[in-house]
Amino acid sequence: MEIFDYLNDIGYKKENILKDGDEILEAGYEPYRINKFLSQHLDCLFLANEMNFHNHIDNKLQFDYFINSIRKKFRQSGKWLKAEQIDEIDLIKEYYNYSNPKAKEILNLLSEEDIEFIKRKLRKGGLK
Repeated sequence: MEIFDYLNDIGYKKENILKDGDEILEAGYEPYRINKFLSQHLDCLFLANEMNFHNHIDNKLQFDYFINSIRKKFRQSGKWLKAEQIDEIDLIKEYYNYSNPKAKEILNLLSEEDIEFIKRKLRKGGLK
């Protein structure tokens, strides 16, 4: 089974696929990924956060909590939030040998001319 089978059962179908006690299905349940998905919906945010506090609970109990607490509603399951990729941060990290947080701080301090200078210095050649 895939993660979306568990999510559809929790949020829309409400068939409780883990009620039979099948250990294989219970082992396939990934609490971190389920919580991550559910936390992207406002009506499930606090329930997912509650499960983050009680992460030591068995997978079946977490699944039962969600299936009995979340209202039946179709939730779009196609998009996951991802961190925004900024090309200038990669340039700053390479040029100054900084970490991500430090490069993000420095990005606000640099002008367009400074970034163009860094791009010229880091140009490695090739067809571009």
